[in-house]
Amino acid sequence: MKKILLLLSVILFIVSCKTEKEEIIPKDSVKISGLIAHKKENTVEVIGRGNKEIILVNPDGTFSKTFKLKNKGFYTLYDGKNKIYLYLNGGDNLNILYDYQDPQKLLEFKGKGAATNTFLAKKNKFERENNFYNTKKLYALNPQNFKKKIEFYKNKTAELLTDIKIDSVIKTRYKKEYDRIISNMEMAYKQNHTSVQTIATGNPSPDFTFENYKGGKTSLKDLRGNHVFIDVWATWCGPCKQQIPFLKKLEEEFKGKPIKFVSISVDDARRNGGSWDKAKEKWRNFVKKNKLGGIQLFADNGWQSDFIKKYGIRGIPRFILIDKEGKIVNANAPRPSQESTKNLLRTLK
Repeated sequence: MKKILLLLSVILFIVSCKTEKEEIIPKDSVKISGLIAHKKENTVEVIGRGNKEIILVNPDGTFSKTFKLKNKGFYTLYDGKNKIYLYLNGGDNLNILYDYQDPQKLLEFKGKGAATNTFLAKKNKFERENNFYNTKKLYALNPQNFKKKIEFYKNKTAELLTDIKIDSVIKTRYKKEYDRIISNMEMAYKQNHTSVQTIATGNPSPDFTFENYKGGKTSLKDLRGNHVFIDVWATWCGPCKQQIPFLKKLEEEFKGKPIKFVSISVDDARRNGGSWDKAKEKWRNFVKKNKLGGIQLFADNGWQSDFIKKYGIRGIPRFILIDKEGKIVNANAPRPSQESTKNLLRTLK
């Protein structure tokens, strides 16, 4: 029954588009109309670039409104659940058909402005389905498969931009963006591929030897015979500080177990007026004031420390789990606040 209704809706959408195409919209305005299959909301909003327009949705799922467009550019059509990303230009007469329950499966555009918005929908789908920005998986590929993936990216992005009706500003923008991103992937592959292979599960972990808050220095080798849960953090990092109460709870629950909790600060001179002494003092004061437990270490060269670079750490907090033999269990472990972390640690023997 749902399929029949949806088919009828699509037919209605197509018929309505034929009449809408004949209507000329003033250059300072746009018309947004269309049909939402299986609609649940009574209104949709078009938001962005100085505009916020509320459009009523009829009981049959159709909607339509012509309004002044303050600026051409990117907008969002929001129905309370789904976000449909749009690019609007003065004079556009854009018809939109999508399924409220699953806009990933059904999203179509008709009318003036349809080519650009169809491109954006296809672009987003391509990036999502092919993990375009997930370079971790990309750099894990062997050289032959990496080359094939890059060729696929080049061909697919070129194909996406073939429609001559796509707005020239958008076409130029994404042509340059895709060329830049793919070029950066090719240049960064060798270094990052080596890094990904180095920190693969089961490999020996890169070592460290860092200053210990309680005195002396501590290395990863000193902790052999224990599982090691590492927290890479900094005193200025808000998300890092949010994890501290959860980390303390883990330390308490697993007290007496063969698990060492190690926190490595990457506070550095750059954020402390060029002074490493001030960075270290801030770290020490924070540890003392907040009564941090576990093994508190200070990375002697901050982000440029070998251990940090070999793990490819570019954002914090970052959590790492290493086994009793110094081998990597998870190079990007879940956060202490996640229930999966506790479950993971409970499996360790």
